[in-house]
Amino acid sequence: MLRFDRRFLIVAIICGAVAAITLYTYLQGVEKKVTASSHYTQIAVAARPLPIRTRIEKEDIRLVRIPRSTKEEGDLSTVEEAVGKVITTKLLAGQKLKRELLLPANKLGGITHQIPPLWRAVTISTDEVNSIAGMLVPGDRVDLLAFLREEQRSRVLAKDREVLAVGQQTGLQPSEDEKKPLSITLLVRREEAAQIALAEETGRIRIALRPFGGEPELPLPRKAIKPAPRPRSMPQQLGSPKPVFQPTPAIVMPESEPEPEVPILLIHGSKLQEVWP
Repeated sequence: MLRFDRRFLIVAIICGAVAAITLYTYLQGVEKKVTASSHYTQIAVAARPLPIRTRIEKEDIRLVRIPRSTKEEGDLSTVEEAVGKVITTKLLAGQKLKRELLLPANKLGGITHQIPPLWRAVTISTDEVNSIAGMLVPGDRVDLLAFLREEQRSRVLAKDREVLAVGQQTGLQPSEDEKKPLSITLLVRREEAAQIALAEETGRIRIALRPFGGEPELPLPRKAIKPAPRPRSMPQQLGSPKPVFQPTPAIVMPESEPEPEVPILLIHGSKLQEVWP
Protein backbone atom coordinates (compact mmCIF):
# COMPACT_ATOMS: atom_id res chain seq x y z
CA MET A 1 0.00 0.00 0.00
CA LEU A 2 1.33 3.46 -1.03
CA ARG A 3 1.86 6.03 1.67
CA PHE A 4 0.66 9.61 1.07
CA ASP A 5 3.48 12.17 1.35
CA ARG A 6 2.26 15.36 3.01
CA ARG A 7 5.11 17.37 1.59
CA PHE A 8 3.56 17.38 -1.88
CA LEU A 9 0.33 18.71 -0.46
CA ILE A 10 2.09 21.52 1.33
CA VAL A 11 3.98 22.51 -1.84
CA ALA A 12 0.76 22.55 -3.88
CA ILE A 13 -0.99 24.72 -1.31
CA ILE A 14 1.92 27.19 -1.28
CA CYS A 15 2.02 27.43 -5.13
CA GLY A 16 -1.72 28.01 -5.29
CA ALA A 17 -1.51 30.78 -2.69
CA VAL A 18 1.32 32.52 -4.60
CA ALA A 19 -0.63 32.34 -7.88
CA ALA A 20 -3.74 33.72 -6.22
CA ILE A 21 -1.84 36.62 -4.67
CA THR A 22 -0.12 37.43 -8.01
CA LEU A 23 -3.40 37.40 -9.91
CA TYR A 24 -5.08 39.57 -7.29
CA THR A 25 -2.25 42.14 -7.44
CA TYR A 26 -2.40 42.28 -11.26
CA LEU A 27 -6.16 42.74 -11.29
CA GLN A 28 -5.91 45.51 -8.70
CA GLY A 29 -3.38 47.37 -10.89
CA VAL A 30 -5.55 47.02 -13.99
CA GLU A 31 -8.56 48.29 -12.07
CA LYS A 32 -6.65 51.34 -10.90
CA LYS A 33 -5.50 52.14 -14.46
CA VAL A 34 -8.98 51.76 -15.87
CA THR A 35 -10.39 53.92 -13.08
CA ALA A 36 -7.71 56.56 -13.60
CA SER A 37 -8.15 56.58 -17.38
CA SER A 38 -11.87 56.91 -17.06
CA HIS A 39 -11.34 60.14 -15.13
CA TYR A 40 -8.99 61.67 -17.75
CA THR A 41 -9.08 62.32 -21.49
CA GLN A 42 -6.90 64.07 -24.10
CA ILE A 43 -7.58 67.14 -26.22
CA ALA A 44 -5.71 68.95 -29.01
CA VAL A 45 -4.07 72.32 -28.29
CA ALA A 46 -1.84 74.67 -30.29
CA ALA A 47 1.84 73.75 -30.05
CA ARG A 48 2.90 77.31 -30.94
CA PRO A 49 1.27 80.70 -31.58
CA LEU A 50 -0.84 80.43 -34.73
CA PRO A 51 -1.89 83.55 -36.66
CA ILE A 52 -5.28 83.86 -38.26
CA ARG A 53 -5.90 81.90 -41.49
CA THR A 54 -3.10 79.44 -40.76
CA ARG A 55 -3.34 76.09 -42.50
CA ILE A 56 -2.77 73.59 -39.69
CA GLU A 57 -0.04 71.00 -40.04
CA LYS A 58 0.73 68.04 -37.79
CA GLU A 59 3.58 69.82 -36.02
CA ASP A 60 1.27 72.72 -35.07
CA ILE A 61 -0.74 70.53 -32.67
CA ARG A 62 -0.01 68.55 -29.50
CA LEU A 63 -2.21 66.41 -27.27
CA VAL A 64 -2.59 67.06 -23.53
CA ARG A 65 -4.44 65.15 -20.78
CA ILE A 66 -7.16 66.87 -18.82
CA PRO A 67 -9.81 65.66 -16.37
CA ARG A 68 -12.77 64.28 -18.25
CA SER A 69 -15.10 66.54 -16.33
CA THR A 70 -13.38 69.66 -17.75
CA LYS A 71 -13.71 68.68 -21.43
CA GLU A 72 -16.08 70.99 -23.28
CA GLU A 73 -18.21 70.47 -26.33
CA GLY A 74 -16.29 71.14 -29.53
CA ASP A 75 -12.85 70.16 -28.15
CA LEU A 76 -10.82 68.00 -30.52
CA SER A 77 -9.48 64.67 -29.24
CA THR A 78 -7.19 63.70 -32.15
CA VAL A 79 -4.67 65.45 -34.39
CA GLU A 80 -6.28 64.15 -37.58
CA GLU A 81 -9.43 66.20 -36.92
CA ALA A 82 -7.52 69.48 -37.37
CA VAL A 83 -4.76 68.77 -39.92
CA GLY A 84 -5.40 70.46 -43.27
CA LYS A 85 -7.97 72.93 -41.95
CA VAL A 86 -7.62 76.69 -41.53
CA ILE A 87 -8.17 78.54 -38.26
CA THR A 88 -10.46 81.58 -38.32
CA THR A 89 -8.90 83.35 -35.31
CA LYS A 90 -5.53 83.85 -33.66
CA LEU A 91 -4.46 81.09 -31.25
CA LEU A 92 -1.89 81.20 -28.47
CA ALA A 93 0.42 78.34 -27.56
CA GLY A 94 -1.51 75.83 -25.43
CA GLN A 95 -4.94 77.18 -26.43
CA LYS A 96 -7.64 74.62 -27.23
CA LEU A 97 -8.58 73.81 -30.81
CA LYS A 98 -12.35 73.82 -31.25
CA ARG A 99 -14.41 72.69 -34.22
CA GLU A 100 -16.12 76.06 -34.59
CA LEU A 101 -12.72 77.75 -35.03
CA LEU A 102 -11.75 75.60 -38.03
CA LEU A 103 -12.81 75.70 -41.66
CA PRO A 104 -11.91 73.49 -44.62
CA ALA A 105 -9.35 75.17 -46.88
CA ASN A 106 -11.69 75.07 -49.88
CA LYS A 107 -14.44 76.94 -48.02
CA LEU A 108 -12.29 79.79 -46.72
CA GLY A 109 -12.96 83.11 -48.43
CA GLY A 110 -10.13 84.72 -50.37
CA ILE A 111 -7.10 83.20 -52.08
CA THR A 112 -4.30 84.10 -49.65
CA HIS A 113 -3.89 80.50 -48.52
CA GLN A 114 -3.31 79.48 -52.17
CA ILE A 115 -0.22 81.70 -52.62
CA PRO A 116 3.08 79.95 -51.80
CA PRO A 117 6.15 81.87 -50.59
CA LEU A 118 8.00 84.00 -53.20
CA TRP A 119 4.86 84.14 -55.38
CA ARG A 120 2.24 86.86 -55.88
CA ALA A 121 -1.37 87.11 -57.05
CA VAL A 122 -1.68 89.78 -59.77
CA THR A 123 -4.95 90.96 -61.31
CA ILE A 124 -5.07 92.34 -64.87
CA SER A 125 -7.97 93.84 -66.76
CA THR A 126 -9.60 91.66 -69.37
CA ASP A 127 -12.02 91.75 -72.26
CA GLU A 128 -13.53 89.31 -74.75
CA VAL A 129 -10.09 88.57 -76.23
CA ASN A 130 -8.09 88.16 -73.01
CA SER A 131 -10.70 85.92 -71.42
CA ILE A 132 -10.42 83.54 -74.41
CA ALA A 133 -13.94 84.46 -75.50
CA GLY A 134 -15.22 83.95 -71.92
CA MET A 135 -14.02 80.32 -71.75
CA LEU A 136 -11.12 80.91 -69.35
CA VAL A 137 -11.72 79.26 -65.93
CA PRO A 138 -9.73 79.07 -62.67
CA GLY A 139 -7.06 76.39 -62.81
CA ASP A 140 -6.12 77.00 -66.46
CA ARG A 141 -2.44 77.55 -67.36
CA VAL A 142 -1.54 80.51 -69.55
CA ASP A 143 1.37 82.47 -71.03
CA LEU A 144 1.54 86.25 -70.71
CA LEU A 145 2.55 88.27 -73.79
CA ALA A 146 3.22 92.02 -73.70
CA PHE A 147 3.09 94.42 -76.65
CA LEU A 148 5.16 97.56 -75.99
CA ARG A 149 3.89 100.54 -77.96
CA GLU A 150 7.06 102.64 -77.73
CA GLU A 151 9.37 99.85 -78.85
CA GLN A 152 6.85 98.42 -81.36
CA ARG A 153 7.63 94.88 -80.37
CA SER A 154 6.23 92.10 -78.20
CA ARG A 155 7.87 89.81 -75.66
CA VAL A 156 6.95 86.98 -73.29
CA LEU A 157 6.44 88.13 -69.69
CA ALA A 158 5.76 84.75 -68.08
CA LYS A 159 5.13 81.16 -69.08
CA ASP A 160 2.89 78.46 -67.62
CA ARG A 161 1.14 80.54 -64.95
CA GLU A 162 -2.00 79.44 -63.11
CA VAL A 163 -5.29 81.32 -63.25
CA LEU A 164 -6.50 81.77 -59.66
CA ALA A 165 -9.72 83.61 -60.39
CA VAL A 166 -11.77 84.94 -63.29
CA GLY A 167 -13.53 87.98 -61.86
CA GLN A 168 -14.69 86.70 -58.44
CA GLN A 169 -15.04 83.13 -59.66
CA THR A 170 -12.50 80.90 -57.89
CA GLY A 171 -14.05 77.54 -58.77
CA LEU A 172 -15.34 75.82 -61.86
CA GLN A 173 -18.88 76.98 -61.21
CA PRO A 174 -19.40 80.62 -62.34
CA SER A 175 -20.85 83.20 -59.98
CA GLU A 176 -24.58 83.75 -60.33
CA ASP A 177 -24.42 87.55 -60.03
CA GLU A 178 -21.44 88.03 -62.38
CA LYS A 179 -22.11 87.61 -66.07
CA LYS A 180 -19.08 89.12 -67.76
CA PRO A 181 -15.72 89.09 -65.89
CA LEU A 182 -13.71 92.29 -66.03
CA SER A 183 -10.47 90.95 -64.55
CA ILE A 184 -8.25 87.88 -64.30
CA THR A 185 -6.10 87.01 -61.27
CA LEU A 186 -2.89 85.09 -61.97
CA LEU A 187 -0.30 83.41 -59.75
CA VAL A 188 3.11 84.76 -60.82
CA ARG A 189 6.60 84.96 -59.42
CA ARG A 190 7.51 87.87 -57.20
CA GLU A 191 9.87 89.48 -59.73
CA GLU A 192 7.30 89.15 -62.53
CA ALA A 193 4.65 91.20 -60.73
CA ALA A 194 6.43 94.53 -61.36
CA GLN A 195 7.05 93.67 -65.02
CA ILE A 196 3.37 92.88 -65.54
CA ALA A 197 2.27 96.15 -63.92
CA LEU A 198 4.68 98.14 -66.11
CA ALA A 199 3.59 96.34 -69.28
CA GLU A 200 -0.08 97.02 -68.54
CA GLU A 201 0.61 100.75 -68.14
CA THR A 202 2.93 101.20 -71.12
CA GLY A 203 1.50 98.62 -73.53
CA ARG A 204 -1.02 95.84 -73.78
CA ILE A 205 -1.07 92.34 -72.30
CA ARG A 206 -2.39 89.32 -74.14
CA ILE A 207 -3.09 85.88 -72.65
CA ALA A 208 -2.28 82.64 -74.49
CA LEU A 209 -4.03 79.52 -73.17
CA ARG A 210 -1.83 76.45 -72.75
CA PRO A 211 -3.03 72.86 -73.39
CA PHE A 212 -4.49 70.86 -70.52
CA GLY A 213 -1.86 68.63 -68.91
CA GLY A 214 1.11 70.72 -70.08
CA GLU A 215 3.48 70.17 -72.96
CA PRO A 216 7.20 69.34 -73.37
CA GLU A 217 9.64 72.15 -74.03
CA LEU A 218 10.84 71.94 -77.63
CA PRO A 219 14.42 72.97 -78.56
CA LEU A 220 14.76 76.16 -80.53
CA PRO A 221 15.24 75.57 -84.29
CA ARG A 222 18.68 76.25 -85.63
CA LYS A 223 18.97 79.05 -88.13
CA ALA A 224 20.24 77.98 -91.57
CA ILE A 225 23.47 79.67 -92.61
CA LYS A 226 22.93 81.37 -95.93
CA PRO A 227 25.88 81.73 -98.35
CA ALA A 228 27.21 85.21 -98.84
CA PRO A 229 25.65 86.90 -101.89
CA ARG A 230 27.86 87.41 -104.91
CA PRO A 231 28.82 91.00 -105.73
CA ARG A 232 26.70 92.37 -108.51
CA SER A 233 27.96 94.77 -111.14
CA MET A 234 26.56 98.23 -110.83
CA PRO A 235 23.98 99.01 -113.54
CA GLN A 236 25.04 101.64 -116.05
CA GLN A 237 23.02 104.81 -115.83
CA LEU A 238 21.54 106.39 -118.94
CA GLY A 239 23.63 109.17 -120.40
CA SER A 240 26.79 108.19 -118.59
CA PRO A 241 29.90 107.63 -120.77
CA LYS A 242 30.91 104.07 -121.36
CA PRO A 243 34.08 103.09 -119.56
CA VAL A 244 37.17 102.87 -121.81
CA PHE A 245 39.28 99.83 -121.20
CA GLN A 246 42.97 100.36 -121.99
CA PRO A 247 45.04 97.31 -122.87
CA THR A 248 47.72 96.36 -120.48
CA PRO A 249 51.16 97.23 -121.98
CA ALA A 250 53.29 94.22 -122.83
CA ILE A 251 56.43 93.67 -120.85
CA VAL A 252 59.54 93.99 -123.07
CA MET A 253 62.40 91.81 -121.97
CA PRO A 254 65.90 93.33 -122.52
CA GLU A 255 67.94 91.70 -125.28
CA SER A 256 71.01 89.79 -124.22
CA GLU A 257 74.45 91.00 -125.48
CA PRO A 258 75.97 88.95 -128.35
CA GLU A 259 78.79 86.67 -127.40
CA PRO A 260 82.24 87.72 -128.84
CA GLU A 261 83.47 85.71 -131.83
CA VAL A 262 86.40 83.36 -131.15
CA PRO A 263 88.62 81.97 -133.97
CA ILE A 264 88.91 78.23 -134.49
CA LEU A 265 92.51 76.83 -134.53
CA LEU A 266 93.32 74.17 -137.10
CA ILE A 267 96.55 72.14 -136.72
CA HIS A 268 98.31 70.87 -139.89
CA GLY A 269 101.38 68.96 -138.75
CA SER A 270 103.56 71.58 -137.14
CA LYS A 271 101.52 74.54 -138.52
CA LEU A 272 98.59 76.36 -136.87
CA GLN A 273 95.84 78.04 -138.87
CA GLU A 274 93.14 80.38 -137.46
CA VAL A 275 89.72 80.13 -139.05
CA TRP A 276 87.06 82.75 -138.19
CA PRO A 277 83.45 81.73 -138.31
